[in-house]
Amino acid sequence: MSGFAKFTMLGNLGSAPKMIISSNNKAITTISVCETYESVDKNTGEEKKDVQFHQVTFFGKKAEVVAKHFNKGSRIFVEGHIKEDEYEKEGVKHYPTKFIGTNFEFCEKAPS
Repeated sequence: MSGFAKFTMLGNLGSAPKMIISSNNKAITTISVCETYESVDKNTGEEKKDVQFHQVTFFGKKAEVVAKHFNKGSRIFVEGHIKEDEYEKEGVKHYPTKFIGTNFEFCEKAPS
């Protein structure tokens, strides 16, 4: 049995979706999902916010729907799998982690 790496994410889009059409005429949409973690500094008692942006890529029909119906600030729940790529630049190997979206749900926008 082979293994797999799955993710779930809930956040707001940090920018508008970016869709391109591939050479084989398939839609590819990338979104930036913003997650904010709040914590309290143990030493000072000060509240801290840690903001992270994760790039998620959708393919095909789901890519088209995401591009059409989501905007910057839209709240989204995303599921998918994690893929590690490999490339070499200036003699150094890099291993970026990619999030490939396989499912999503529309959510209400977070209260401001």
